[in-house]
Amino acid sequence: MTAATTKGRSPSGRTPRAPRLRTGVDMFKAYEERRDRVRAGKVRWGKWRFRPDNLTVEHDDGYYIDLERMHNSAGVLDWIAQVAGKELRFTAADVGHLVRALDELIELQAHVCSFGKDREFEIRKVLGPVKS
Repeated sequence: MTAATTKGRSPSGRTPRAPRLRTGVDMFKAYEERRDRVRAGKVRWGKWRFRPDNLTVEHDDGYYIDLERMHNSAGVLDWIAQVAGKELRFTAADVGHLVRALDELIELQAHVCSFGKDREFEIRKVLGPVKS
């Protein structure tokens, strides 16, 4: 084959397939599967993990955050600030991972601070059914 006839072909000689486009249904299904894994405690964010048996987010060193003590945006921000203030114990990455964990668990913009407004919430309602 000449260079002109091999253009667009893989080394095996086959024409590569175009990537499959994800539909809205595919993306929603992937979201639901991830949400179920999160609620079952099967997802980690750096050194943090969700414990569905006691509704806490726990760091590998044993430090934990009781989600049932969070009732509003000030409570969420207080926990983030508590962790960020323990610079000898937690890294900036730990703080960022905690924010990611809280966002996946609570959906921060939807339940905590949408439109810049302070919101109150009940964690059990926000989480829905969890598998402990």
